[in-house]
Formats: sequence, structure tokens, C-alpha cells
Amino acid sequence: MENFDYEFISQEDKLAIAETQLKELEGAHFSLMMIEPSRITDAQAYGQWNQQKMVVEKQINLLRLKRNEISMIESGIVVPFEEE
Repeated sequence: MENFDYEFISQEDKLAIAETQLKELEGAHFSLMMIEPSRITDAQAYGQWNQQKMVVEKQINLLRLKRNEISMIESGIVVPFEEE
């Protein structure tokens, strides 16, 4: 994660923000799963839907990694790298 010196956001705040974003993305994924079009009757719509689903899944996985990184820093397991 890019190292930026935040003045007003703590590690705890960062974790809460990441978890809020994850919840929104998981909600978007759940919504997509409820409206899955038919592969057979509407192949074009299915292709577009599948592409959207894959993008959201990739975003979820990347954000989970970032959340875990923030969590490990907050717990003191990992010390953030600081460039001089």
C-alpha cells in the first residue's frame, strides 16, 4: 500500500473504511448474483453480466488483501515501510 502520512485517520479508521468498502462491494456482488441472465437466451447480456461480476470479485479480493495488511499493521504484526 502506498505510504501516505494521514494526519486525521488512524489505523483503526483505515480498517473501518476498508471494511465498509468491502461490505458495499459484497452487496454489489450479491445483487449481481440475484440478476444473473440466461446464458442461452441472452448470451450478450450474460457476457456483460459476467464481466461485471469478475471485476467486482477482483476488487473484493484486492480490498481483502489491503484490509488484511491494515489489520496486521494495526495489531503490530507488521511495521509499515517508510521511505526517507
